[in-house]
Amino acid sequence: MFIHICLFALYLTQTALAQGLSPEGPKIGSIDGTQSLEVKTPGGHKMAKSGDALNSEDIVITGKKVTATVRYPDGSVLVLGQKTELEIKGSSQLAEQTMSFNTGSMRALIRKIARKPGKQLRFMIKTKAAVIGVRGTDFLISADSAATSSKVYTLEGGVEVAQTEAKMAAGETTPVKAGEFVQATPDKIEAPQKFNKEELFQELKNEQPALNFEPEKPKTEAAPPEVAAKPTESEVEPEKTKWGRFQLSGQTVDLPDHTKTGGLAASWNPTFPFWKFYLRSNLGVLLYPSGSKNAVGFVGGDFRALLGLNFLWIFFAEVGPSVQIWTKQGVAAGGGVNFGLEFHKPLFGILDRIFMGFTKLKLPSSILDDHSDSSHSPVGPPPSGPGSSGSDSSGLEVRMGLGFIF
Repeated sequence: MFIHICLFALYLTQTALAQGLSPEGPKIGSIDGTQSLEVKTPGGHKMAKSGDALNSEDIVITGKKVTATVRYPDGSVLVLGQKTELEIKGSSQLAEQTMSFNTGSMRALIRKIARKPGKQLRFMIKTKAAVIGVRGTDFLISADSAATSSKVYTLEGGVEVAQTEAKMAAGETTPVKAGEFVQATPDKIEAPQKFNKEELFQELKNEQPALNFEPEKPKTEAAPPEVAAKPTESEVEPEKTKWGRFQLSGQTVDLPDHTKTGGLAASWNPTFPFWKFYLRSNLGVLLYPSGSKNAVGFVGGDFRALLGLNFLWIFFAEVGPSVQIWTKQGVAAGGGVNFGLEFHKPLFGILDRIFMGFTKLKLPSSILDDHSDSSHSPVGPPPSGPGSSGSDSSGLEVRMGLGFIF
């Protein structure tokens, strides 16, 4: 049973990763000049419509007299001009969202979110000539058809331009402030220069009219209604208390005499926000079936108090004490850690986490006495006294399971 749960969890993890890690990713917004938009996927070409989701490695292509927008859950918007190609890449170590800008012209309005210094870039856009890092701004980018030259115009805020991703990570960047532009080639990045905004917008009006507009003042309190989404870990507050959370898990316990016992657990897990962390309680029932060579055979309660943290959108880690009350054997107590994936939008409507955990338990003497008498393994030394193969009375519990929310 434990192996089956592990395999099923791996399958669900692969499914989530294949969907771009976050079920709430970018979507196609408006489309002008045609009813549908060409999108090149790893499986071939397709015609997408407004509202369709975009996944990692999808390439959005606009043709002549065709423009479109790409909207992100946080309210950020990319406006693609005519004859433009943009490839969605997902998240990376440097940025929450990365993409490759192959050719054409694009205007990006990236929503600014307050964060501590040194945090990830909001967006990172790669061309064949440069890498652009963004934390929150309004800017234009263009790449020629040969993709050997790129220009970046900063309208508001600021961007950072580097020759390569490695130089971006090392901080070797060229800052481009509002009212400045740079031109980059694979060989070098020119020094930033001032530009005339009126002349730029007149040029856009003639060549890329979809990029010629005055945006509304950015809303930092909440995303626009059509793209509103649950906050990421970079938002100020965690989500509200979750009462309807349950989980099922399979686990094994390594006993001091080198044998194992295994079973199942079901628990109720109310979760409470706590600053940037959360507190999760675990009120559950254990079932370790008897009848097999290494089975202890008991039913009991499983109680834990865990302090957790969500990070990088869908990952989480937890640590805290554990107490297990076994109906016949007594009390086992200890502490442990859990880690895994947690989805802001539950998969299949109810599955919101996949996890693995390790708990070090101090076992009651009765379980050691019973187990050493009935199922001593020849691998370990013979028992020298009541309840163990030595003075060690601890066991390592390994569990893997699924969390559900209703």
